[in-house]
Amino acid sequence: MLGGEQFVTAWLGCIQCHYVLWTKGFRHNDPSLANLMLRRTNDKYYGVMNDWDLATVVGESPDTKRGEVTGTMLFMAQDALFRLAMEQGDQHIYRHDLEAFVWILFWVCIQYKDTHLMAGLPLGDWNTFSPSNIASEKQCLMDPRSLLRVHITPIDSWKSE
Repeated sequence: MLGGEQFVTAWLGCIQCHYVLWTKGFRHNDPSLANLMLRRTNDKYYGVMNDWDLATVVGESPDTKRGEVTGTMLFMAQDALFRLAMEQGDQHIYRHDLEAFVWILFWVCIQYKDTHLMAGLPLGDWNTFSPSNIASEKQCLMDPRSLLRVHITPIDSWKSE
């Protein structure tokens, strides 16, 4: 896992990379933490995305099933999760992938301290939940009365002096 500045650099770079490819007709369909990579060239860091095996190309992917849902549920957009739970297929739009990037950032900020995954945190069970449960959990986080804030305490480095 990368340190804070390196991670944010990679994360933003991946969003830029994703956007450029989206505008050219390439659909990654699975932004996830495991698919974000960092490339270092001459002491400069660049975010890149890997795992393009489920990607589609607009107008050139006849073997792709229309409405097929792909992606890592942990980071999927809420409405894509609800559609998956209701077995309605997916109408994949750019916002779904952009929301996945937001959930990646959220996950890293909550689950990691420095470069280490912390145990016993509120989001730890999300990997085992069903699509509807993950979507419901995400909806609860949007509620300002969310119980999550009771479980989160500022990391020492966040505290002002």
